Amino acid sequence: MIHTKKIKQSDITFYNRTDVEVDGQITGTQWTESLKCTGMVYRGLISKTLTSDQFKADVQATITLDYQDYTSQVNEDDKVVIDGFGTFSVMFVDNVGNQNKIMQIPCKEFHEDKN
Repeated sequence: MIHTKKIKQSDITFYNRTDVEVDGQITGTQWTESLKCTGMVYRGLISKTLTSDQFKADVQATITLDYQDYTSQVNEDDKVVIDGFGTFSVMFVDNVGNQNKIMQIPCKEFHEDKN
């Protein structure tokens, strides 16, 4: 049985991180919106089945986007806000099969101090 609350089309916003420097010292982090789109979001066990074994332990959500909607660079550890699910951190971006049709993005729990 598939739990539909764990699969949902959602609005998704990605943010790139920039370290803020003052007098050569990093004093904070600034998040800049890099991509806003709609995609499928998978949570729970189904999100782990979409990811390779080495990452399964950390995966909290997996995002699937149409390649044509992937219009801006998304990087490892970027912040992602998924409407209805919360805030996560990008683990990596996978152009599935290098076919330029689907982008799959596994995400882990977001910690402001660790990202």
